[in-house]
Amino acid sequence: MIKRLKQETLIKPEDIKPSNKGFKVIGVLNPGSIRVGDEIYLLARVVEGPTIERKGYFFSPKYILKDKEKRLEIESFPVSSSHNGDVREYLDERGFMRLPFISHLRLVKLDSSGFKVLWIDENPTFYPEEIYEEFGVEDPRITFIDGIYYFTYVAVSKDMGVATALASTSDFKTFKRHGIIFCQENKDVVILPEKINGRYCAFHRPVSEHKLSPPNIQIAFSPDLIHWGEHKILMGTRSGKWDSDRMGAGTVPLKTKKGWLEIYHGVRLEEKNNPVGIYRSGAALFDLTDPSKIIGRSEKPLLSPEESSEAMGFVKNVIFPTGAVTDKSGKNIIVHSGGADTVVNATLLSLESIFNELENY
Repeated sequence: MIKRLKQETLIKPEDIKPSNKGFKVIGVLNPGSIRVGDEIYLLARVVEGPTIERKGYFFSPKYILKDKEKRLEIESFPVSSSHNGDVREYLDERGFMRLPFISHLRLVKLDSSGFKVLWIDENPTFYPEEIYEEFGVEDPRITFIDGIYYFTYVAVSKDMGVATALASTSDFKTFKRHGIIFCQENKDVVILPEKINGRYCAFHRPVSEHKLSPPNIQIAFSPDLIHWGEHKILMGTRSGKWDSDRMGAGTVPLKTKKGWLEIYHGVRLEEKNNPVGIYRSGAALFDLTDPSKIIGRSEKPLLSPEESSEAMGFVKNVIFPTGAVTDKSGKNIIVHSGGADTVVNATLLSLESIFNELENY
């Protein structure tokens, strides 16, 4: 691991007003980040759950989004005796996954340092409106392309499953939805901020029900940000290491003189009674003109959940990087991440230190 030059918890659940009566904020996490003028904007995921409790049951909220109707409904299901202990998901009586919470996105404005909160939207900034978002919108990644802020996000629904959708904005007040761009189950989609040989480029992380291998990061190309093809594996898990069981793209790749720098997450299952595993962060470097070519990868994690805000929370031992910007000096990066699926953290890291970790690839 490398030295953290600075570390702050920026936003906690108690900083966020619930969007609906009878709900509580469980976590605020996994923010996309981007510089806008002299400030840094975050789109942070707000996770809310119903306050109602009943022993032996879990409660699953969803939006009814049909025929211009929009209302929140809460369904109850008995907890199965075979539940694996993962508090993020349960199974209904038919064995299908249901979530005990629902998510929306809130705009947060930081100062230019990326460590001071200036403003938090009191109301949901981006919330479920389409049928493919009925169980929530999650984990945005923001890319600035040709004067427009595009962001991918996870859309969850019964019909379309866990998919990745695309939206855009010019002012973070009004938004245009472009629909689902990667079908279920595909998450952790980050779009490079410039075209490669005339085409858009994205890293994504599909998961198959038929587990022939652990989930890995793949690359794809598009002429229009909507239709994606030429998929191929970009980077896979490594047996016996900190990223042995699961991985996914974290931050939108940063363009540096040495290559496209990607801060990603890796998971290793280290405890018998913990089905989630430990989420750590590492780095990888890809060729500027051919991002399908990896030229560097950290042997050890850059960040492990050592801080209390990463080790303890709704889900313990989680660092989930989703945004990164360079500081004013250009010598460091500020990584914005979710900590323990509960809070938003900011971490300052030296680019030189990161590159030193990649040299021996």
